[in-house]
Amino acid sequence: MAPAVATYAPRDPSHTVLYHVIAAHLETFLASFDDDPEATGLPTYVQREFYEYPHRAGCLERAAGGS
Repeated sequence: MAPAVATYAPRDPSHTVLYHVIAAHLETFLASFDDDPEATGLPTYVQREFYEYPHRAGCLERAAGGS
């Protein structure tokens, strides 16, 4: 009997906890910096990554042959 060959099955990032937490709470999280006078906020590139994550996750899903 031939050994089983492992195949790569990409996951769907839109089903991860991280995806849903970012989608549900990003605006509240970023607004919390405005409420704290001592908070310096996040660097622009970090904010950009948070905003782009859901779109990149969807692109990865399509590239992997998903809907």
